[in-house]
Amino acid sequence: MQIIGSRLRTDLPTIRVRWLRGYDKVDWSKALIFLALGKKGSGKSALLENIGLRYPRIVDLFGSRDDEGLSWCRDISPIDDVLLIHGDNVDVNCSWDTCKIGELTYDKMMQYEVSIPSYSFFTSDLSRFVGISQIMKLFWDRKEWKSPVYVTVREASSFIYSRIKQDNMNMKNAKADFIFWQREMRHFGYALGIDTIRWTSIDKEMRDLADYQIIKKVGGQGLPDDISFLYKYIDPMSMARLRPDKFLIFIAITAE
Repeated sequence: MQIIGSRLRTDLPTIRVRWLRGYDKVDWSKALIFLALGKKGSGKSALLENIGLRYPRIVDLFGSRDDEGLSWCRDISPIDDVLLIHGDNVDVNCSWDTCKIGELTYDKMMQYEVSIPSYSFFTSDLSRFVGISQIMKLFWDRKEWKSPVYVTVREASSFIYSRIKQDNMNMKNAKADFIFWQREMRHFGYALGIDTIRWTSIDKEMRDLADYQIIKKVGGQGLPDDISFLYKYIDPMSMARLRPDKFLIFIAITAE
């Protein structure tokens, strides 16, 4: 069980890790970065959600077109308070609280356990990208913190593409902007949960910023060269067909 905000959560899904070398207990009071690799259907988003439940506040910043961020609203979810963020010219009729992006503030988001700018709540890709950019600017309004806020980016390459479309960046500048964002967010007290289908979709420097790198089922693509040493400890074929409830995790040597 865990105290989350002013409420006691007793129904957290279990995460069990058996370390092959040494032992490390994850310190949920720190603004950590978790980076997950896995094919579609490998369970990486579910694991990042599970990790997010250890933090008092969650902003599900970016997800796919199938509105996977709305999984927090399921009956089986241990989350009680959800804020749905939508475009200024969109009406959302539901039992959860909602807020127009133009009226959103940082303090408003922090009143809820989870804030979600879901795909269907905006009229176009561009309006959603603009909305997400506005939320990212609100993050900097946090001047002091005691507990980290958990921010999820469910597909890193698509998130980088959104920055290109919204700010007219080229790929090089968009990746540099993402790296800068990762570096600075931890200083403001934000833990990050990021996933990607392919390691080659993100640069090595982005991977090196992660405190924990999580490997789900990778299929035939295998591991990139810089972490291929893991094959000394695991069977390569086992990683190709790993069950959704299993994962490999290792502590990365961060660049900071």
